[in-house]
Amino acid sequence: MLLASTLLVPVAFAQYRCVEDGKTIFTVKPCPLADGAGSSGLPTQIVRSGMTTWAQAIKAKIRVNLSLPPNTPQNAHVVCRVSQLPSGEVLQVAIASSSGIRGVDEAVLRAIYKSSPLPKPSEPEYFSRELEISWRNSD
Repeated sequence: MLLASTLLVPVAFAQYRCVEDGKTIFTVKPCPLADGAGSSGLPTQIVRSGMTTWAQAIKAKIRVNLSLPPNTPQNAHVVCRVSQLPSGEVLQVAIASSSGIRGVDEAVLRAIYKSSPLPKPSEPEYFSRELEISWRNSD
Protein backbone atom coordinates (compact mmCIF):
# COMPACT_ATOMS: atom_id res chain seq x y z
CA MET A 1 0.00 0.00 0.00
CA LEU A 2 1.41 3.37 -0.91
CA LEU A 3 0.17 5.34 2.09
CA ALA A 4 -0.31 3.12 5.08
CA SER A 5 -1.92 5.89 7.12
CA THR A 6 -4.31 7.04 4.39
CA LEU A 7 -7.55 5.30 3.49
CA LEU A 8 -7.44 4.60 -0.23
CA VAL A 9 -10.76 5.02 -1.94
CA PRO A 10 -12.10 4.73 -5.44
CA VAL A 11 -10.81 7.41 -7.67
CA ALA A 12 -14.50 8.03 -8.13
CA PHE A 13 -14.88 9.05 -4.48
CA ALA A 14 -11.55 10.78 -4.06
CA GLN A 15 -11.65 14.37 -2.98
CA TYR A 16 -7.93 14.85 -2.45
CA ARG A 17 -4.88 14.13 -4.54
CA CYS A 18 -1.78 13.41 -2.50
CA VAL A 19 1.69 12.66 -3.78
CA GLU A 20 4.12 10.57 -1.78
CA ASP A 21 7.34 9.09 -3.11
CA GLY A 22 6.42 10.31 -6.58
CA LYS A 23 3.13 8.37 -6.66
CA THR A 24 -0.29 9.99 -6.74
CA ILE A 25 -2.91 8.78 -4.29
CA PHE A 26 -6.59 9.72 -4.33
CA THR A 27 -8.16 9.85 -0.89
CA VAL A 28 -11.10 11.20 1.08
CA LYS A 29 -8.74 12.55 3.75
CA PRO A 30 -6.81 15.80 3.30
CA CYS A 31 -3.17 15.49 2.33
CA PRO A 32 -0.57 16.60 4.85
CA LEU A 33 0.40 19.94 3.31
CA ALA A 34 2.59 22.48 5.01
CA ASP A 35 1.94 25.31 2.58
CA GLY A 36 -1.81 24.90 2.01
CA ALA A 37 -1.34 24.20 -1.68
CA GLY A 38 -2.29 21.04 -3.51
CA SER A 39 0.37 18.81 -5.00
CA SER A 40 -0.11 20.60 -8.31
CA GLY A 41 0.66 23.95 -6.69
CA LEU A 42 -3.00 24.99 -6.85
CA PRO A 43 -4.98 25.79 -3.72
CA THR A 44 -6.28 22.56 -2.16
CA GLN A 45 -9.94 23.52 -2.70
CA ILE A 46 -9.42 23.94 -6.46
CA VAL A 47 -7.48 20.68 -6.71
CA ARG A 48 -10.18 18.88 -4.70
CA SER A 49 -12.92 20.16 -7.00
CA GLY A 50 -11.06 19.23 -10.19
CA MET A 51 -10.06 15.82 -8.87
CA THR A 52 -13.61 15.07 -7.75
CA THR A 53 -14.94 15.86 -11.22
CA TRP A 54 -12.34 13.58 -12.82
CA ALA A 55 -13.00 10.85 -10.26
CA GLN A 56 -16.73 11.00 -10.92
CA ALA A 57 -16.15 10.66 -14.67
CA ILE A 58 -13.95 7.60 -14.15
CA LYS A 59 -16.43 6.04 -11.73
CA ALA A 60 -19.31 6.57 -14.14
CA LYS A 61 -17.44 4.89 -17.00
CA ILE A 62 -16.40 1.91 -14.87
CA ARG A 63 -19.92 1.50 -13.47
CA VAL A 64 -21.39 1.23 -16.99
CA ASN A 65 -18.97 -1.61 -17.77
CA LEU A 66 -19.31 -3.45 -14.45
CA SER A 67 -21.32 -6.64 -14.25
CA LEU A 68 -21.03 -8.16 -10.78
CA PRO A 69 -21.97 -11.78 -10.09
CA PRO A 70 -25.47 -12.39 -8.74
CA ASN A 71 -25.83 -12.18 -4.96
CA THR A 72 -22.64 -10.16 -4.52
CA PRO A 73 -22.58 -8.98 -0.89
CA GLN A 74 -23.11 -5.24 -0.35
CA ASN A 75 -19.83 -5.04 1.58
CA ALA A 76 -17.72 -6.60 -1.21
CA HIS A 77 -14.65 -4.39 -1.65
CA VAL A 78 -11.70 -4.66 -4.03
CA VAL A 79 -8.74 -2.31 -4.54
CA CYS A 80 -6.98 -2.22 -7.91
CA ARG A 81 -3.78 -0.58 -9.08
CA VAL A 82 -4.15 0.91 -12.54
CA SER A 83 -1.39 2.04 -14.89
CA GLN A 84 -2.48 4.31 -17.71
CA LEU A 85 -1.06 6.40 -20.52
CA PRO A 86 -1.71 10.16 -20.73
CA SER A 87 -4.37 9.28 -23.34
CA GLY A 88 -6.26 7.37 -20.61
CA GLU A 89 -5.46 4.01 -22.21
CA VAL A 90 -5.28 1.40 -19.47
CA LEU A 91 -2.01 -0.52 -19.65
CA GLN A 92 -2.30 -2.75 -16.61
CA VAL A 93 -4.70 -3.48 -13.78
CA ALA A 94 -3.72 -5.55 -10.75
CA ILE A 95 -5.53 -6.49 -7.56
CA ALA A 96 -3.96 -4.64 -4.62
CA SER A 97 -6.53 -5.94 -2.11
CA SER A 98 -8.93 -8.74 -2.94
CA SER A 99 -12.60 -8.78 -2.01
CA GLY A 100 -12.16 -12.45 -1.18
CA ILE A 101 -14.64 -13.28 -3.93
CA ARG A 102 -12.90 -14.25 -7.15
CA GLY A 103 -15.89 -13.37 -9.35
CA VAL A 104 -16.10 -9.86 -7.91
CA ASP A 105 -12.36 -9.25 -8.31
CA GLU A 106 -12.46 -10.44 -11.93
CA ALA A 107 -15.58 -8.38 -12.71
CA VAL A 108 -13.93 -5.19 -11.45
CA LEU A 109 -10.73 -5.93 -13.41
CA ARG A 110 -12.76 -6.51 -16.59
CA ALA A 111 -14.79 -3.33 -16.05
CA ILE A 112 -11.65 -1.21 -15.67
CA TYR A 113 -10.06 -2.70 -18.81
CA LYS A 114 -13.34 -2.27 -20.70
CA SER A 115 -13.44 1.38 -19.61
CA SER A 116 -10.19 2.13 -21.45
CA PRO A 117 -9.49 4.83 -22.34
CA LEU A 118 -10.35 6.36 -18.99
CA PRO A 119 -11.65 9.92 -19.01
CA LYS A 120 -8.98 12.61 -18.88
CA PRO A 121 -8.90 15.21 -16.10
CA SER A 122 -9.97 18.76 -16.89
CA GLU A 123 -6.49 20.03 -15.99
CA PRO A 124 -3.36 18.19 -17.17
CA GLU A 125 -1.64 18.64 -13.80
CA TYR A 126 -4.28 16.40 -12.18
CA PHE A 127 -3.24 13.44 -14.34
CA SER A 128 -1.46 10.50 -12.78
CA ARG A 129 -0.13 7.45 -14.61
CA GLU A 130 -0.67 5.30 -11.52
CA LEU A 131 -4.05 5.14 -9.79
CA GLU A 132 -5.45 3.08 -6.96
CA ILE A 133 -9.13 2.44 -7.42
CA SER A 134 -11.18 0.99 -4.62
CA TRP A 135 -14.59 -0.38 -5.52
CA ARG A 136 -17.35 -1.26 -3.09
CA ASN A 137 -20.50 -3.04 -4.20
CA SER A 138 -22.48 -0.25 -2.57
CA ASP A 139 -20.89 2.24 -5.00
